[in-house]
Amino acid sequence: MERGHSLGQPAPRLTMRRGWSRTKHASLRYAECGAGPNVVLLHGGLGDYRSWLPHLALLGRCARVIAYSRRYSHGSRCDLDITLHSLQADADDLQSLLGALSALPVHLVGTSYGALVALQYALRSSEHVRSITLAEPPLHEWPSSDSRCADLRARFRSEVLAAANAAFHARDVERALALLVDGFAGTPEFEAWPARRRRRARDNAVAMQAILQGVNTLSGLSESQVHGLRVPCLVLHGADTTAIHRIACERLLEVVPGARRCVLARVGHSGPTDRPEQFVEAIVPFIAADTPHRPVPADRSSPRPPRA
Repeated sequence: MERGHSLGQPAPRLTMRRGWSRTKHASLRYAECGAGPNVVLLHGGLGDYRSWLPHLALLGRCARVIAYSRRYSHGSRCDLDITLHSLQADADDLQSLLGALSALPVHLVGTSYGALVALQYALRSSEHVRSITLAEPPLHEWPSSDSRCADLRARFRSEVLAAANAAFHARDVERALALLVDGFAGTPEFEAWPARRRRRARDNAVAMQAILQGVNTLSGLSESQVHGLRVPCLVLHGADTTAIHRIACERLLEVVPGARRCVLARVGHSGPTDRPEQFVEAIVPFIAADTPHRPVPADRSSPRPPRA
């Protein structure tokens, strides 16, 4: 990472560039700014490229930063039915975008579902990935030694995901969004959101439907696959996040050899977008290290079992 500008210095004049990148079945809206090593930001289920605009202005001081809207998200278009959606399709789109924008090698930064997309791409194209930062990926189906895990998982699946999906099928979008926002946050938040933020969530309702109604979007990555990750990895979670997200992050840290941990103070699941300066300050040292691929440990035959 170029060290000519630090986050503590006045920001240089940055030009924000916007455009579209065409993939096999989608047209992806993106924004980019800055110069230097490539950093691509991947938003969560109800976000879009606009979620990252404050981060672009901060990270653009020392890198070339790109944020894009996934297929079905605000600004992007897709010609396939949402029931055909998959995590693999999102990784395919990311691959096309990186090639079209000549953005390789790349540092990937993903939050929530966007972290799953980053992980899927890094597993199959590790030679192109300098580092990967994962903020609370929803790997809730993985086993855990935490005695609460099975109950938390079952309740989250039924009271949040299934309930929201039923609301979408009933065309009650407002209820679906409230269930998702409040369920991921672990506390009633949606009604207290400013009107602009609720409007942006509505802009991305179809994208969230695609995640819920697609093929293996939330369960397409197994522990054995992720154990093979050969990329420097930083796992973040909020200090105030709910137990189900924290448990998933703790298990991810056990599964990925050499993964580092960062806890963001006084934030929950939406911390990366709620507190852009805090988030950027947390990830810049990791990205700036530009760590070469670590040597593979001698025994990588299987992930460690959950701690007893």
